[in-house]
Amino acid sequence: MALTDDLLDDFERRLSEHQDAMVQLVIALASIESPTSDFASQARVVSTIEAFLKPLGYRARCVRVPNNDRSQTGEDQPQCVYLLSPKSGHVDGRSGCTAKRSRQLLLGHVDTVWPHGTLDKMPIHQADDQLFGPGVFDMKGGIVQALFALKVIRELRLTTPLEPVLLLNTNEETGSPGTSALVRTFAECCERVLVLEPPVGPEGMLKTARKGGGFFSLRVVGRGAHAGLNPRDGRSAIDEMVKVMNRLEVIRQRFPYVDFNPGLIRGGIAANVVAPQCEVVVDVRLSSIDDLAALKLELGSLVSQRDGLRVEVDLDLERPPMERNAENQRLWIAAKGLATRLGFELEQAAVGGGSDGNFTSPVTATLDGLGAVGGGAHQIDEHLVLSQLPKRAALLAALLMEKSK
Repeated sequence: MALTDDLLDDFERRLSEHQDAMVQLVIALASIESPTSDFASQARVVSTIEAFLKPLGYRARCVRVPNNDRSQTGEDQPQCVYLLSPKSGHVDGRSGCTAKRSRQLLLGHVDTVWPHGTLDKMPIHQADDQLFGPGVFDMKGGIVQALFALKVIRELRLTTPLEPVLLLNTNEETGSPGTSALVRTFAECCERVLVLEPPVGPEGMLKTARKGGGFFSLRVVGRGAHAGLNPRDGRSAIDEMVKVMNRLEVIRQRFPYVDFNPGLIRGGIAANVVAPQCEVVVDVRLSSIDDLAALKLELGSLVSQRDGLRVEVDLDLERPPMERNAENQRLWIAAKGLATRLGFELEQAAVGGGSDGNFTSPVTATLDGLGAVGGGAHQIDEHLVLSQLPKRAALLAALLMEKSK
């Protein structure tokens, strides 16, 4: 069916009529505290979402993966992503894609950064056109917009050109350890990915570029000795680390578009012992894969010039950069055009933080920031703008109806 102006008007009108119900569902989801560490609470959030989607024919499936980071979820608790689809059994991240590229992925997460008990200190409340509370902005409001976009499409008895599948991760807030590969695999089965993360600023700019993120550790291994009796027998790892950090500063100047933050340092045994080891952990954010390859070469040059000392570098990129490639920009241009027809202007933005969209962007067209307009992510004033819920849900409905390439 063609995306006529009358149809877009129908989307906006119906969703405006649903605004109160949208708000109530956001409150219901946010009232279930779902920190990354509590899989059972996340399952309750998903159950509420599945109950909403059941009349639309959707079923939920928990796709488990081995838990490679037990510190996040507990000794015996595997990681999981939830897949909600009219035929949720037919998209299998292990056996590959059937009817490849006949689907579109709505990508979100049900975990929040807020621990249990936060609602006691940050109760959900409404003030004028804003709804405050932990998780309302990042990202339960965005999930609700997607649910109502699917609902209004069904109410109008429309058929989307690509089958919508909703994928909800359970540990996105900690970098998706263990689940990122599965998210990427599901994305490979889809023609496009619409990420339900919040947009940027009060204008609600969509995120069309994100820096990749990760860490690298610099370790210097030296030789311990008594600082008073035989200091010359020692090789101070701390002294050498000072030299290494000076050389790292030179490397930093060669990469003006890469952000380095040496955020953690540890080393030595005691003040009267020549330090046998020292380590610095550096947070790094970069905009392109090319920067990553060049940076690896530069970091490999950080070797010690002194006998008895060894420099070790370990680079772990948690998320690849989300770049403004041609596929992503085509999807952005489509969204901008639909927003104009819906009566509001849409701009794009590049941000430093990452999302699961970083994992999907290298394999299929990805557009991020399609969640709720608001602010205060990970802050005590987290909130969304109530009047923007129908408008942004209408944009999502229109994108879901956009013809495939």
